[in-house]
Amino acid sequence: MLLQSKFALLSIFLALSIILYVLETFIPRPAPWFRLGLSNAFILFILIWFGWKEAFTVSVLRTITGSIILGNLFSPSFILSISGSFVSICVMYVLIIFARHISAIGISAVGASAHMLTQILIACKMFVGISAIKGLVFVLLPFAIISGIITGYIAYLILSIYERRLYAYQR
Repeated sequence: MLLQSKFALLSIFLALSIILYVLETFIPRPAPWFRLGLSNAFILFILIWFGWKEAFTVSVLRTITGSIILGNLFSPSFILSISGSFVSICVMYVLIIFARHISAIGISAVGASAHMLTQILIACKMFVGISAIKGLVFVLLPFAIISGIITGYIAYLILSIYERRLYAYQR
């Protein structure tokens, strides 16, 4: 029964993250490739509550499914997204394990920064020389931190609601 409820909950969060991933394409952006990453709030919740395997699985499925829906599977943006997701999940997981006093908001801000830095590094190596893109770090890093704070706050709200419901259910 517990395994079924875990699978159901992960499926719901996967569906919600796919919906946000796709809807986010309609939000105006400061740069063409920049996204707020609101769907990552669900990934962060899963990472904190269930662990890295589940978070990584949901993140990969979200990125693949969202890219299929948006028609950019295996495009440069897909490669950047999947690589940034992998690195940010790893970085956030390390923070969760070793820096127990960092909130979901702080973890998210660091994860968003790691995601953005990974994307810039991959873009430099794949598409153009480092001198053409390295200046973007100073422009995009503040946006990454702000979007990470927003995403972390949403994850914090999801965690709070889930913990309250779980506590009420156990009583």
